[in-house]
Amino acid sequence: MRPDHELYFLDVGIQPSYSFPSNHAFNLFALSALVWILRDRGYLKGVKFPIALSLVAIFISLSRVLIGRHYPLDILAGLIFGTLYAFLAVFIATKFRAWRKRH
Repeated sequence: MRPDHELYFLDVGIQPSYSFPSNHAFNLFALSALVWILRDRGYLKGVKFPIALSLVAIFISLSRVLIGRHYPLDILAGLIFGTLYAFLAVFIATKFRAWRKRH
């Protein structure tokens, strides 16, 4: 049987879901913050794309609001939690690295 001809993928209205915080925003801002942190600490010398990566994170996150998949607060929470996650990951990695040197 042939599929229906309606374009279901164009249905972009807000649907009830567990979308808080936005996973897109969380992942992109965590990656962006991680690249900024590692670059500032000298691990990614010569990397010239942190600004571009941050802009991609912003535009993709805004597009999620524009297509109606998230509310702005979902994006803001993704930005905050993703950035905090990156700092937490670097903190834990730094402590682990120091612990390994001692043992």
